[in-house]
Amino acid sequence: MKTKLFAYIIITAALAWLSGCGGAGSDGYSNGSGGGSADGGIGGTGVISAGLISATGSITVNGVKYETDDAQIFMDGDEVLDDSSLKVGMFVEVEGEVNDDRTTGTASVVRFDDNVEGPVTSVDTDTLIIEILGQTIVVDAQTIFDNSSFTPANINGVSVGDIVEVSGQVDAQGNIRATHIEKTSSSILEITGIVSGLAVNTFTINGLTVDFSTAILEDFPGGGPVNGNLVEVKGSSYDIPSNTLTATRVENKDRTIDDNVDVEVESFVVTVTANGFSLSTPFGDLAVVYDGSTEFRGGAKTDILIGAKVEVEGYIQGNTLIADKVTIKENVRIEVAATGADGSSLSVELRNLSLITVYIDSMTELDDKRDTPVSTSDIVTFLNSIETDDHIKLRGRDIGNGQVIAVELEVDDPEDGKLDEVDFRGPVDATPTNTTSFTILGIQIDTSSTSSFKDRMENEIGRSAFFGSVQAGTTVEAKGELSADNSIDAEEVELED
Repeated sequence: MKTKLFAYIIITAALAWLSGCGGAGSDGYSNGSGGGSADGGIGGTGVISAGLISATGSITVNGVKYETDDAQIFMDGDEVLDDSSLKVGMFVEVEGEVNDDRTTGTASVVRFDDNVEGPVTSVDTDTLIIEILGQTIVVDAQTIFDNSSFTPANINGVSVGDIVEVSGQVDAQGNIRATHIEKTSSSILEITGIVSGLAVNTFTINGLTVDFSTAILEDFPGGGPVNGNLVEVKGSSYDIPSNTLTATRVENKDRTIDDNVDVEVESFVVTVTANGFSLSTPFGDLAVVYDGSTEFRGGAKTDILIGAKVEVEGYIQGNTLIADKVTIKENVRIEVAATGADGSSLSVELRNLSLITVYIDSMTELDDKRDTPVSTSDIVTFLNSIETDDHIKLRGRDIGNGQVIAVELEVDDPEDGKLDEVDFRGPVDATPTNTTSFTILGIQIDTSSTSSFKDRMENEIGRSAFFGSVQAGTTVEAKGELSADNSIDAEEVELED
């Protein structure tokens, strides 16, 4: 049995898969019915991996540095001579081999396809939202603005009418969470997504009407698109009042793959069921099922909520991803007093934790539990109402350099006598070199006076056993007292899933 997979799903499989596929197009994708087996798996050397470029000079994707000297590189379907067009923040798919060290490899094919390209029709610098071809583009602290294109290199450098190319991931609400934004001089408008609402000569992609009455149609077995097809649309004009793109070319991007192929996906949770959930990808939802053998990291099953970002490793059966491991990306929890907030920068300041910057965006769930709550849904007004000593509870995602994007933010009145107390949970930065301290998001956790060391089942295990279990990436919860030097004197530390 075969099932349809979409680009941006990370498929870890033997390289023989591609050679066994029929009908590869000029961009290196295969829409054919042929498909080979996947023998390599996640532990093998052959891999197809998709993710954000975190470094260039070759490219680093999903923690692996791939040499690209001999790779074929496709930018929006067109082959280019070298990797100079690939930039940090772009979402790419890499086909190649990974060395035994699991940190280096060699790419044979690299593909980049943007989510949307077209004229900016609106910019909201307060809520950090841009609109292009009727699509909502959410900007956050992780978004990279191409420095050669924007002055300044942030949302304030974007103007209505600019033609821009956006790369990112689609969240549970259908918004594009931008990771790379770049100006372009191209007159071609582009969008990639799933066909819905098919009618005579029109269909929609995430609310955008596509008129394909005069378009060239490519790689459609039945001669034309059907609902559910993954397509790339290139157009010549966009009508704002009717939110309609006139297409010049529509290409079918559907791909097939055999059951039992190992898959890794990083995306946003759309729905939650009793034994699984579904993930929102730029091209539709993917059902995930877990069982008693599934390993959870960064949290427990109860932490899998709609809108959460997770990474899943497993294998495909039918239309379902059977999860071997689920890593919850919203692995930061902080409960502490505030020193204020800044509506202009959409950030919250935490008491004696100035090394951490907490950012709020349009997708953050805000909850005001103060006796006199703010009666508005406006983010800026809400943040500007936060006062020194207000009690903060937040759940968020670590994006590096001490920056956290809040998924949930709760504000309550100050807790008298508890202003210096903190409950802090997150991934350990580096494997400890002693048995007295470690750091989380740059914050030193001092355990010199800690009286309680617990394992993941809340059993007391003692100092030696605790530190023997802690390494880089281990999630730990620390409760204790704040120090003025951006450290925490922990009274209790506990290993977390």
